Amino acid sequence: MRKTETAVQRCKTMSTLQKILGGKWKLEILYYIAFCDIRRFGALRRQLGEITESSLTKQLRELEADGFLLRHDFHEVPPRVEYTLSDLGASFMDVLSYMKKWGERNLSKEETDMLHYDTVIFDLDGTLLDTLEDLKNAVNHALGEMNFPARSLEEVRQFVGNGVAKLMERAVPAGTGPRETARALDIFKAYYEQHKMDTTAPYPGVMEMLKALKEKGCKLAVVSNKFDGAVKGLVSDYFPGLMDAAAGENEAGGVPKKPHPAMVLRVVEELKAEKAVYIGDSDVDIQTAQNSGLPCISVTWGFRDKDFLTQHGATAFVDAPTELVSLICE
Repeated sequence: MRKTETAVQRCKTMSTLQKILGGKWKLEILYYIAFCDIRRFGALRRQLGEITESSLTKQLRELEADGFLLRHDFHEVPPRVEYTLSDLGASFMDVLSYMKKWGERNLSKEETDMLHYDTVIFDLDGTLLDTLEDLKNAVNHALGEMNFPARSLEEVRQFVGNGVAKLMERAVPAGTGPRETARALDIFKAYYEQHKMDTTAPYPGVMEMLKALKEKGCKLAVVSNKFDGAVKGLVSDYFPGLMDAAAGENEAGGVPKKPHPAMVLRVVEELKAEKAVYIGDSDVDIQTAQNSGLPCISVTWGFRDKDFLTQHGATAFVDAPTELVSLICE
């Protein structure tokens, strides 16, 4: 069979599958549940965008009645409902995977709109930039000034992820009082501001990945628990002209840090994102994406390994930055 005939046949197969399920919405619902681990009603509606609440309710009920989905009721306050694939629904995963990988090449634009994100939101430390050595040096400078013992690189690796205040709280010796911890934090911030670029660099392949996403029309943003001034400075220095938004920790200004969704949702609103995806390297990032109603792709080159990420709910992984381009755009 010639390539053009194969593509036509694939289009017919896609159209037939949509008819079996009752339209594009149901295929898209299955896609997000299967591949993005978006299982809650509100999160599904935010991701689908144009669908009404009543229409989504109808689609979910029909998918459940037809045996594609399983409904799980959690008797909490407030009550929570999640949907997962049944065995029948899981049988469509190969087809959906095929659509995601080959859709742009073989299907019409209308049929593949669901496969693309227009906005990509990144964590910073451990995802785009390898900042660990500079963070360790700043931590140990502050500890040394306080006559506290130094910390190893692996210890600092385990301390990061929840902002610099929590980093220093974990780094100082057990039993250190709040005033001494606050002083150590001030010393850390002053030193880090002057030395944040001593050894920090983008991970291999990150620059090429960001430029490729930008060329394909994606809006790019950074949301980090690093303090806001450092985030904006690093983004400006390392990724000039590539990021459309950057936000860091600013709890003093009333913006809670991750995993609270506030920073992410502000960026989504600022960029008028229709379909956004969150990229990170930690359990905090997984929880942030879930709280924001966004799919999460976890990177395996950062501060946490794949086993750790899996144990904390990660379901989608990339092992190299170039994989993100094909996963998001192709």
